[in-house]
Amino acid sequence: VRDTLGLMALEAETWPAYTIAVGYDTSKPVNVMTQRAEDFLYSPVKGDAPDKFEGGGGEAFARFVLEELKPYIEATFPVDAQRSFLAGHSYGGLFASSLVARKPEAFAGYIIGSPSVWANATLVGEVSKTKGAGRPIYLSVGEKEVFDTINMVADADKLLGALTAAGFKVTHRVHGEQTHVMEPNIMFAEGLRVLLAKPKAN
Repeated sequence: VRDTLGLMALEAETWPAYTIAVGYDTSKPVNVMTQRAEDFLYSPVKGDAPDKFEGGGGEAFARFVLEELKPYIEATFPVDAQRSFLAGHSYGGLFASSLVARKPEAFAGYIIGSPSVWANATLVGEVSKTKGAGRPIYLSVGEKEVFDTINMVADADKLLGALTAAGFKVTHRVHGEQTHVMEPNIMFAEGLRVLLAKPKAN
């Protein structure tokens, strides 16, 4: 993402931006996938092992982002608080979608890639009932993100319908030949270009 923004800074058509990434301290023993589930899922889902569930800390993570991280960024860097965006892929895309359903006004726009809609059966309905007010959202998925019991292309299409019905301004892409692992590379580059685009002169 950093390299993408660096190259985008050379283009006159997009605004410059800071990118803040939230990660984990891998110098300590940590199961990153388990921690991602804990932070990004508002409700637990069944894990790999019998009687094991993962996730459920989405509300706490949202409070951290909105009440600690976002105010810190705004106090530390010369950013426009009215033009901050949230981006997430997979579970991160689900988290962003969940925040859209609960507090769409939290960010000026959203980049949602390959959202794990399958992990929250009520998400699409919740999104359709919120107020988009023309807020921009970039939504994408890879063409090859279709698995035995999960069709992320179809799920993204359902989310698209809910976002559109709620009044968001959605840019939707299905990237040909792209897998779940490769999709983030295109998602961030194209999503940032859409949300950071300068108004075209008449």
